[in-house]
Amino acid sequence: MQLKIIYSFENDLKRILDTIREIDWFNEKGYRVELPLEIDISKIKEYSEQDVSFILKNKWSDVEYKKHEIKILEEWQKYSKRLEKDLNTAGLKPAKEYIVFLTRYGVGGSYDLQGNNIVTLNVSYYERNTNRSLIVALLHEIVHINIEEYIKQNQISHEQKEKIVDMIMKKSFADDFPQEDFLQKWLYTKSLSEKSESIFNEFYPDVRSIIQKLGILGSGTI
Repeated sequence: MQLKIIYSFENDLKRILDTIREIDWFNEKGYRVELPLEIDISKIKEYSEQDVSFILKNKWSDVEYKKHEIKILEEWQKYSKRLEKDLNTAGLKPAKEYIVFLTRYGVGGSYDLQGNNIVTLNVSYYERNTNRSLIVALLHEIVHINIEEYIKQNQISHEQKEKIVDMIMKKSFADDFPQEDFLQKWLYTKSLSEKSESIFNEFYPDVRSIIQKLGILGSGTI
């Protein structure tokens, strides 16, 4: 698996505008987002593309992005083969290449929901949260991409989806990143967590069966 890393003014502008558009959803789900300090959160929906572009032009630089690109590519060499092996063992089909957009805005990490093998990582989030790893975030989002088809087929909730990825990541990389808390406990209830872990432990590495069972669980059938 290869990476193509991209960063640009245009991408950051789009990321900010997308974050503003989805701000209500992020707030509802409890996500913290990064925006330029010059944007007044109380008036966030009043900003036009021209307003945001003007703010960004006065501060944009690619210096830090270049440093992060080098580090990500170095760490990718360490962990990509393991991830590819684990995805194949789980019956999934990893892509030959993933595109990674680096930004300083939005949530910590996200992926394209349309199957385009695109990940976006907010480097400023991981600069501030030194106990969190940028490479772990990248691996996490790539797992998301690889299970998204089955998530949609089985109508898995956002909370269930994150729990599945967290469990896969913990299974594959807990020993490599002991400082990481792979479980986003604030996202799911204790009941959901316990039932999900029971199903996961019974059926892993058959990820498609895990997702199917969790879909049935979510529908209230079991």
